[in-house]
Amino acid sequence: MVILLLAALTLATMTGLVIAQYRQFTWGKMALRDYGIYFNMLWNTAHGDWFRYLTNQNYLSTHLSFSLTLIAPLFLLWDDPITLTVIQWVCLAVGALLFWRILALSRIPPLPASALLLLFVGYPYVQRSMLSEFHGVHLYYVLIPWLYLCLAFRKSWVWIPLLLTAGLREDAVFTILPMLLYFAAADQWKVGYLWSAAAAAYGILALTMLFPWINGITIDQRRDILLNPEAIRNSLSHQILKRLLSSFRLFLPALPLLFRKHGWIPVITFPLLILIILLASPERHHYCIDRHYSAGIFTCVLLGMVEALRRTEFYTEPRTASRRAWLFSGFLVSVIMISHLSWGCLPWANASAREVFRKTSPYVPLMLHTARHLPRDGVLMTDGQMAGYLANRRSLTTFKNHKTDPIPPDYVFFDAKAIKPPQMEVLRSLITAHSLGVVTVEPPFVIMKAGADPGRNAEVLGMSAYPAGETQDTSP
Repeated sequence: MVILLLAALTLATMTGLVIAQYRQFTWGKMALRDYGIYFNMLWNTAHGDWFRYLTNQNYLSTHLSFSLTLIAPLFLLWDDPITLTVIQWVCLAVGALLFWRILALSRIPPLPASALLLLFVGYPYVQRSMLSEFHGVHLYYVLIPWLYLCLAFRKSWVWIPLLLTAGLREDAVFTILPMLLYFAAADQWKVGYLWSAAAAAYGILALTMLFPWINGITIDQRRDILLNPEAIRNSLSHQILKRLLSSFRLFLPALPLLFRKHGWIPVITFPLLILIILLASPERHHYCIDRHYSAGIFTCVLLGMVEALRRTEFYTEPRTASRRAWLFSGFLVSVIMISHLSWGCLPWANASAREVFRKTSPYVPLMLHTARHLPRDGVLMTDGQMAGYLANRRSLTTFKNHKTDPIPPDYVFFDAKAIKPPQMEVLRSLITAHSLGVVTVEPPFVIMKAGADPGRNAEVLGMSAYPAGETQDTSP
């Protein structure tokens, strides 16, 4: 009965996540960064223009995400802005299935296995990751359990998830390197040392040679703020408590295993390297392990817990709910519930009070209904907040980017009531320089086209909430 209850909670959590994701989607929260960039890049890749986004940018200048090309063909099957959100949820669902398979092969009794599965999908780190914009590292939910499955039970297949993980971004191998070394040592697996050396070599070469060779700029020049020694020192001296809190939250579910003989080794070892990297970063979302940054590290902690159980008491016990299994399962469920109530995002949590998680909005459906009038050819200019929903086209730019990359747009799409003074200033200059005229109005959304009749321009521009020339707000 308890196992069925935990299974129902797991299913309810997955359902709650997809509903919250959709509600958030309808409120216009999927902006150019990160959602729009991934959307535009993957759409272009699917249509033969590999890694291109906006008008002339290459995504490899951000991350060496070669593995993402494997999901690009999905945009040929389903050309819709919500596709990325669905992919994000499917990654967690497939990862959960792999995780359950790992638990079964590890002979973890059904009760603690059910509690661990609930932890995999419902811990607040997972909630906050899934309710952030899509990022390539969400594939960690699939790739890291797949890698563990091969390391623990089918080593001859390790190369597949290892290569896919390495190709996810230039530093991805450092997330799974301790796990590789652990299995090489624990199983006296000599080939594992070779895979570990190869992974480390690729990570170092990708950061020091491949990234500069592709982009003509070094990784420290591209991420000068994150790698600035002075910024790191200042952050470490002022944000110790936040780093301790994020570390406590990370290892809290594994607390009973940290005090068992040898149980702490995989729990600490698996996430060790990425934990050091995140805690040493001056970026708040890094050292707080917030948003998508928790995807890889928390998955490693969970698999470290499974490894600790697999090699200790539950491995030899019969598949029954023993007293120890009841206590461990009760502890996990209590941690999940208390953590959810204090810093989760789904119903009954503090963060769920945010309107974007409680109900849908008509804003994005109306936006997309108006956007159906937009041809796919030509350069589209729009607001950065709406760009994530209009990125299924070859060339895209924003009002903000026009200042540094003044490519004349063929079409302009904007919310006439929400357009800000700096954007209005750009729009007026474009109307004068490129003879933009209104072609579609479905209030509050407007489509303008280069060379179209300007007869309705004054009427539409008059819908703006800001007087002409007002410049207090400098948002993009």
